[in-house]
Amino acid sequence: MNNQPNNPPAYPCKLERTVKVPPATFPDGSKAPARETVQVSDHPGMTLRDYFAAKAMSGMLSNDVWGDNSLESIAENAYIVADDMLAAREGGGE
Repeated sequence: MNNQPNNPPAYPCKLERTVKVPPATFPDGSKAPARETVQVSDHPGMTLRDYFAAKAMSGMLSNDVWGDNSLESIAENAYIVADDMLAAREGGGE
């Protein structure tokens, strides 16, 4: 995933999950009781480029004016539009 300054995460979030750890018996005979622990991790979400491409693709699929209308052509054109939108955010758009 490309987390460049001009392509930040679109929907970052924290994921939490509870993990059940079963009881354990160690080689020395000592025991650890069952327990629950919460794991928290950062999830970057999709990139802004992916978000822009998805929005562009939605518009392209609603009409017949983009390329040869193959899924590959629509996907390629969607990312061309997304790249132009990212460039415009940086002041370098056409």
